[in-house]
Amino acid sequence: MKIFNTVISLVLIVFISGCGGAAPIPVKKKEPTPQWVNGILPNDTATQLYGLGQAKNRDAAIKVALNDMVSRLGVSVESSYKSHEKVENYHLSSKITTDIKADVSKTKVNNYKVIKSFKVSYNEFAVMIETDKLQFISGLKDTLNTKKESISQKQKALKNQDILTKYNGKKALAKEASQLLSTVLMIAELDKSFDKTASVSFIQSVEKDFLAQANDLKFYVSGDKNSQNFIAKIKNYLAQSGFHVVDRKNSAVTIQLSTSSNISNGTVAIAVLKVNITVHDRENRVGGKSLIIKERFTNMQSVYKNAAIHFEQDIKERGINEVLGMNLDIDTNY
Repeated sequence: MKIFNTVISLVLIVFISGCGGAAPIPVKKKEPTPQWVNGILPNDTATQLYGLGQAKNRDAAIKVALNDMVSRLGVSVESSYKSHEKVENYHLSSKITTDIKADVSKTKVNNYKVIKSFKVSYNEFAVMIETDKLQFISGLKDTLNTKKESISQKQKALKNQDILTKYNGKKALAKEASQLLSTVLMIAELDKSFDKTASVSFIQSVEKDFLAQANDLKFYVSGDKNSQNFIAKIKNYLAQSGFHVVDRKNSAVTIQLSTSSNISNGTVAIAVLKVNITVHDRENRVGGKSLIIKERFTNMQSVYKNAAIHFEQDIKERGINEVLGMNLDIDTNY
């Protein structure tokens, strides 16, 4: 019993000594959140632009910061353009000027560096980025000049093409040129010495070139007696899509139809119509197709009427290019 008490005493002494000698675990003091994390950015200067972003990790926060920088620039550009638009009297169409801020937001910024970062929490990171303003402007100018030269070269390449190719090509170039406006306005906003007149005039000239081409594009649709219902559907679709449909063949894209029919006698009589379509720009063939349309036969008048209805449905569902075998950009935007 005496030995047992001695052992118990020794265990208690060791336990008490161990507890008393353990060093306390230091609690790390949380770093206070810097003011800039709460949206307090330095003002942009003559040489630097800034952006701020927060996200779940550093890379995502950098993307947010870049978007922040460009978005603030977009607001400034749009506001500046609206306040000077009437005074400068550039007469740019609404199609060109609609999405200035949206186009600015697509600008890529490559020459940036992270100058501050802070881990807000285990799943939130904040960064501040800085961009060399002069390098950024220089990059925008290089991009602008390169794209203007590319558009000019593409315009020259269209010179001897057929009218549909010219129309499609000039429409695409008008859209491409319209997207240059945001770059021009950004440069002008960042570099007050930049004269945007020449670049705006260039954008205007590309738009006017397309509008003149669109005005020249006319369609003449004709065919034999059996094709009249189909002709009416084509004319109606083209007119509703904003194209000129004329009654004279001169200087127009000619869509020619011929239709033949055959009655297949069986349990149910079926009328088989073959519609031959050719599309010409003067002597150049620019499209065409042969279509087979089958309808239940009752009488020929109802056959052609029903076939025209299905023909129109095909145009709406598959597109007029697929049905007529041609290539025409029918998008109303550019």
